[in-house]
Amino acid sequence: MKITTIIVTCNRLELLPRALRSVKNQNRQADYVFIISNSNNENYLIEQELVSEFGFTIIKNNRTQNNTGALNTGIVEIINEIGINKEMYVALLDDDDEWLPDYLITLQQENNNSYDVLISELSRINGKSNSVQSLPKTLNIDSFLKGNPGIGNSNTFIKLTSLLKAGCFDEACISNVDRDLFIRLFQLKPTYKVINKHLVNHYTDN
Repeated sequence: MKITTIIVTCNRLELLPRALRSVKNQNRQADYVFIISNSNNENYLIEQELVSEFGFTIIKNNRTQNNTGALNTGIVEIINEIGINKEMYVALLDDDDEWLPDYLITLQQENNNSYDVLISELSRINGKSNSVQSLPKTLNIDSFLKGNPGIGNSNTFIKLTSLLKAGCFDEACISNVDRDLFIRLFQLKPTYKVINKHLVNHYTDN
């Protein structure tokens, strides 16, 4: 298994280091890290210095100037630099969230059947409030049409080929991006595994 991390950032200079630190502190390091910037030019220059301190590189979003355009920019970079590999998984992380140190190693250890997608639980944190989102053991398309069972960008871990088959990210979509992707993905009846363990912190502060 190979793992590529994609982080999209947009003018969050104070929050981005937390996300970068959580990637750097993984007990199983990502094989590739792509950081895509939607920031203004002034902040982009600062981001370049910040990202280089962690040993990563950052590029400007060259597609639609929103989150989905930046995510697709990252996918194109994977294909251009690495190619399409059936053993490649894409791990997304929002720039204001963080992975716990065992996130990637746990997903690798749990991937005993080359699943299309693996999903761990996340905790929604807002100030002093900390609420772990318990995932159901069974998911289907209705799980996402009726609401969100507890899946966001930061706990999306998906096989690259499955992501491509699902059509990647809709650049006309400006909200509920995660649900939109998973509705299309589950139309394809993917193999999946739910890991009922809290491995991601999703911050909902302003």
